[in-house]
Amino acid sequence: RQPTPEIGQAGAYGAHAPARVPARAPHADPIPLMRTRAVVGAVGAVCALALVAACLLWPKVVQEHAEDAKRWPQALWRRLIRHRLSDASQQWPQAPLGTAMLRGRPEEGGRERVALLKRLMSGRRPKDELEAVLAQYHENVSWSDPYRTVRTVYCKGTTACAKDAIRLPNVGREGHTFLHHIVHNYDDLAKWTVFSQAEAPTDGYLGHGRGGGHMLVGASFEDYLVHPHVRPSSAEDPEALFLITSRVHLPTLRHSLRSTFKVAADQPSVHGDFRPATCPSAAGDPSADSRDVWRPFMDLPWFRRFIADKCHLHESSMAEALLNFWDSRVQLPRPPNDIVHYAQGARFAVSRDRIRQRPKAFYEGLLQSVSKDDDPCLNYLYEFSWFYLIGMPTSGPCEVASDDLKGAMQSTATLAVFHPGGQSLSTEIVLSHFHEDVSWVRRYTGKQNIHVSIYSKGDQVPDLAGSSVLPLPNVGRESHTFLHHIVHKYDMLADWTVFSQATAPTWGYLLSNSANGHLNDKVKFDDYLRPFQATRDSMFVMTAASQFPEGAQATRIGIVMQGLPNEGSDTCPKQGASGWTNWWFTHDHPHLRSGNMLEFYHEYIALDKNEGQPLTLSFAQGARFAVSRGRIHARP
Repeated sequence: RQPTPEIGQAGAYGAHAPARVPARAPHADPIPLMRTRAVVGAVGAVCALALVAACLLWPKVVQEHAEDAKRWPQALWRRLIRHRLSDASQQWPQAPLGTAMLRGRPEEGGRERVALLKRLMSGRRPKDELEAVLAQYHENVSWSDPYRTVRTVYCKGTTACAKDAIRLPNVGREGHTFLHHIVHNYDDLAKWTVFSQAEAPTDGYLGHGRGGGHMLVGASFEDYLVHPHVRPSSAEDPEALFLITSRVHLPTLRHSLRSTFKVAADQPSVHGDFRPATCPSAAGDPSADSRDVWRPFMDLPWFRRFIADKCHLHESSMAEALLNFWDSRVQLPRPPNDIVHYAQGARFAVSRDRIRQRPKAFYEGLLQSVSKDDDPCLNYLYEFSWFYLIGMPTSGPCEVASDDLKGAMQSTATLAVFHPGGQSLSTEIVLSHFHEDVSWVRRYTGKQNIHVSIYSKGDQVPDLAGSSVLPLPNVGRESHTFLHHIVHKYDMLADWTVFSQATAPTWGYLLSNSANGHLNDKVKFDDYLRPFQATRDSMFVMTAASQFPEGAQATRIGIVMQGLPNEGSDTCPKQGASGWTNWWFTHDHPHLRSGNMLEFYHEYIALDKNEGQPLTLSFAQGARFAVSRGRIHARP
């Protein structure tokens, strides 16, 4: 503000002011006030014009984006208001499937990831750029609605098919679906295609019908959608995304699972901001993430039998057949140590260029091979091989360490640690038969993952549909039967074997009663069919005890009296010594007539020298017990 001019001076009020003007208060200066009013007026005019334009254009905007608004859950809109999408360093709150895709990971180009997913969800990513192919039977595909504009659903079911689904005959499972899409769109493939079964992509796999969408912990379906543009590291393949969950030794079908692949409901979770790479950390890598490693190889006799039956092969010819599949179908050099890496559940994403590394005729041949049966053998082998079948990769997805083959060949582990209750494990019931009625076991024949083997030493061999019956010479009673089974099936044992005499398993043991079923009080035969209860590798319900060399005997009260508290399938009575009878003695007990028990124990069981020390042994009266294959294989 200029000083107030004197009379007659040229100044802010002109050269001829009539009199000296007293100084004014700053806010009363008319010139700045006029300028302020002009600015306010201009701003107001602009706002009014903007409001008019918004009112005129809003119906059109609403109409154009109505479907987008429906697709975006309310929770997502609230997040868009609360968070600045341009700030990639900002952490997004945990959101349900469909909104979680907008969580940008700063270290992985979060800003670009968010922008790509915004384009996808608003329908601004064309299908020739990105396509998600879903193989549906009866699954609910609503989880994929946020990206329906790039979704193609092939359905082989009936009433559950998505409205926009393309119907296919119910043959070949997902392998047929994926190959159908490639063959029929070979010249018009999207630049990037995601292949997936239609089940919601949740963590892990707990077994058929028990949950799990085959996703690695820390991964999301959106990782497959943005991979060609946003990768966790430059080392990741820009032409394909396979999040490897399993590896299999082809000749033996022994498996090794990734620790971040959830296969049990109570499996510990990976905490923190974890994003899995294609493969877990390599052994010996100083920068390895201990949360994400390969587990030891596991032997799966039940799976070998399943594949052998499915492919109409004898187990002895499996190795040759599987390697022949590789040479004739995959048509690539065999992987190091014959160890194949794959994504359990057949979910992967590949570029158009990667697919076209193989001619269309190659995929047509694969498609024809799975176009007849509804559940063909080759579909399971395709699941092992998608990384190698799609295109012509020059190396496997993961490194193979020098000792991996040794681990695969020497494995005696089972899946017990991954399958609570062992419901997916193979179980075999081995019965020692003489003349008993075995009709009671009919309820177990034909059940999934349960096989019944009856060894008969009587004159009349039982005929029980759905079981294997083998005559044996009448020697050695049930001990000979059990050992015969172990010796002759040592390399083909089930994951879990129940050994029992053929008498119907009922409660109790009373002297001179041939119908004794030898079950302890509150124990059922089905209890023996539940592998690895409480992580135990065997089930022995001890109902008797003997002292040597004296020959004194004690009996568990639960096998001679019913209705007692605290009884059940525990190895020993919960109440300790009070769960047993007093020690008793009889001179003609079989344990005293059968030779020196101490000598037998030290020579064949303890494998040490008998120094004459007293010994007390507990055992299952009636010789019924269940053991894991690994427990049996602990002895050569």
